[in-house]
Amino acid sequence: MIVLTIVGAGVLYLYYSDGDDEYEGIPTIEPYINDEVGVLIKSDHLDLDDFCYYIERNNSCEIALLIVDDIGKYDLNTFALKTF
Repeated sequence: MIVLTIVGAGVLYLYYSDGDDEYEGIPTIEPYINDEVGVLIKSDHLDLDDFCYYIERNNSCEIALLIVDDIGKYDLNTFALKTF
């Protein structure tokens, strides 16, 4: 099952990465806290990361935080959908 998932993800990546700029300006994110601007101090970043990890482990919920200074050519909904 894992192998099929990896192969399927690879096929989808090759299919959708045809060189167009549909996702130009969209940041890549890592769980859980992504501060593209640098407004969080290290202790806040670590506290929020620990909190998000706790929520994911103890509930069926997930939290992600992305801080950016500009969403470029996208409206807010499109930016959010393409990012996450």
